[in-house]
Amino acid sequence: MSKHFVRLWAAGLGVAGIVLIPSAVTAQRLADLQQGARIRVATHSYGDFTGTLESATSDTIRLRDNRQTLAFSVADTKGVSTSAGPSPMRGMLRTGAMSGVIGSIVGAGVGAMTYKPCKLDGVFDCAFVPNSRARATTFAAISFGVSSLVIGGVVGAIRGSDSWTPVTLH
Repeated sequence: MSKHFVRLWAAGLGVAGIVLIPSAVTAQRLADLQQGARIRVATHSYGDFTGTLESATSDTIRLRDNRQTLAFSVADTKGVSTSAGPSPMRGMLRTGAMSGVIGSIVGAGVGAMTYKPCKLDGVFDCAFVPNSRARATTFAAISFGVSSLVIGGVVGAIRGSDSWTPVTLH
């Protein structure tokens, strides 16, 4: 690989890292949350749950997921976060970046595995074909990466992505 290609990928990964790092926001208190807020509760014993807040007291958190009402002891809770709502831009950037990186890796593998040297039979037979395994790998990685980035970005913009704000328990 050329130095230019490596630098380009390093810059792309740096930009993706900045986009994917969550921003620091100020925490709310559990008692300040309104009934009906979308929250995520992380417990020590049972894992993570996401749903709608029904009530919160000093010792119990009740949330409703799509099937039932769940109650959690504040003592057994690792953390609570509240949703700021789905953001199409955040979804586009996160999903597009992840899709682009995965597509580039898959494309590099496909390009490396499917390369065959071109046999010259006519004037333009090998004009638009990569002339080495490295060029075939690079071409496929860029092609798959860009197309995956675009498709992932569109899907991410449609679905959106929640941004979560931590809530202090006490």
